[in-house]
Amino acid sequence: MKKYMTISLLCFLFVAIAIPGMEAKPLKAIDTNVRFMDLPETFDASSPYDLAWQSLHMAAAAACRGSTPTGGSGTYVNLVLARNPHGKKSCKELCSDSGKPHCDAEASIRGWDGKAIQNGQIVAEYYNYGCDRKKWGYGRNEPGADEDDIMNNDWKGAYSFCCCRKN
Repeated sequence: MKKYMTISLLCFLFVAIAIPGMEAKPLKAIDTNVRFMDLPETFDASSPYDLAWQSLHMAAAAACRGSTPTGGSGTYVNLVLARNPHGKKSCKELCSDSGKPHCDAEASIRGWDGKAIQNGQIVAEYYNYGCDRKKWGYGRNEPGADEDDIMNNDWKGAYSFCCCRKN
């Protein structure tokens, strides 16, 4: 991101100086409310796909948090695990394998890209399942998906996650 901002600024300055009669005027390149310069350097290394997957994972954590009356109780951190709904393991089994043996829910979620443009517009969908379900449900296989599948807003379904806790 910093590289692109620097290149853009240099191009602007070159054009401003190279065109006769045009003077470079100081422009506010950064919104003072947003501290772009404070972003970690690793931000530049993140692809749009990585950021989109991370957003999906955070939404899955929120879905897990909201799927139980306690919001995910216990004295340890709770986990969200990717689940292949076409696989042979239930969320109960996956949670147990992870060391967090209590499964609170399986959630399948997906959201539409872009900003809502009208009140009442559908922007996402979800399904809540029990933890013992092994058979196929409404969910996609994130571990088996291509990196750019996160940007594909087709109707192949939501991604499925297991909501796990230790106690």
